[in-house]
This record gives sequence, structure tokens and C-alpha cells, in this order.
Amino acid sequence: MKHQQEISAATVERQDTGELRLYPVLGADDAGTPFLMNAPAGTALVVLEPMTGPAEGRAAVCKPFGDNQLAVLGYVGTDDIARAAALTPGPREVVLGTGKAKLRLTADGRVRIEAEDVQLKAHGRLKLAGARVDLN
Repeated sequence: MKHQQEISAATVERQDTGELRLYPVLGADDAGTPFLMNAPAGTALVVLEPMTGPAEGRAAVCKPFGDNQLAVLGYVGTDDIARAAALTPGPREVVLGTGKAKLRLTADGRVRIEAEDVQLKAHGRLKLAGARVDLN
């Protein structure tokens, strides 16, 4: 991860995808460039807001753009995230994922699993029931 000041906020805005991501902050170097947990390997950081103060309990608000780059827009406390989640009516869907695997839960009761390989293993009985069961 690199600190690149030659890229401006205008560059980030021109490549707007509308997507923001939160990354837990592990710490920062002397220039205020944060060390982000789970940021893709080799990601270049454009730090629009240098990190000041302790990193504990903070997440960086980032916007992906360009070729494997993240703009660090600012920081929020994890307590602020929890408070906002508590005040927001239930989400229409929750997505858990990493790499090529995703688990999507929707408020209307649907569950979607996307992955290269899915395995179910039961040490006892495994029951599959539904109004309709499609196999291939």
C-alpha cells in the first residue's frame, strides 16, 4: 500500500462507482497513511485524510477507483457504525463474502450462496425439504 498525493479528489470523483467500503484500521505510519485490515494485496492508497490519533476502534471510509486503488476519505468509529446500524430499519439484505464466495440473506426470506465449490457435511442426518426442490 502506498501514499500517493499526486492523485486528487477530482480524479476519484470522475471515476465514481457510488460504492464506499469500510476497512478496520490496524495503525498508521508517521505520514498518517493507515494500515487497513483486509484491503486487497497490492492496493495503492490515495490518502485524502491522513490518520491522526489512535487507530483502535476506527474504520477507514474508502472508495475504490482506477486500477486497484482506494481513496481514503475519512474515518469513523466502530461505535458510530453500531449506533447507525441500530437506528436504521432492518436491512433489505445482508451479504457476507470473501474472495469469490458470497452468502446473501434477504428480508423476504431468501438465501443465496455463490461460490466456486459448496460442500454440506452432516455428522448426523441432513434433511433437504422445500415446496419444490430443483437438482440441476
